[in-house]
Amino acid sequence: MTKFETLDSLIKKNKGFIRTAEVEASGISRTHFGKYIKERSLERAAHGLYMSQDAWDDEMYVIQVRYPSAVFSHKTALYLLNNS
Repeated sequence: MTKFETLDSLIKKNKGFIRTAEVEASGISRTHFGKYIKERSLERAAHGLYMSQDAWDDEMYVIQVRYPSAVFSHKTALYLLNNS
């Protein structure tokens, strides 16, 4: 499997998102990842988080990735659980 195919599978697994930490954990250098970003026209969603053009821009997911200890509560939690 080529490096680009590995990155494609990571994006598919994460529903259109890819984190730089996941790329490095899979043994792919930042240089190759930079080429991948340009070739696939990925958008920077946040620091260390990129999304494909066809991914749904999920702000809640971006917040959760940036702040792993964040807790959604009250009306936001009800909305996410479809109980609003």
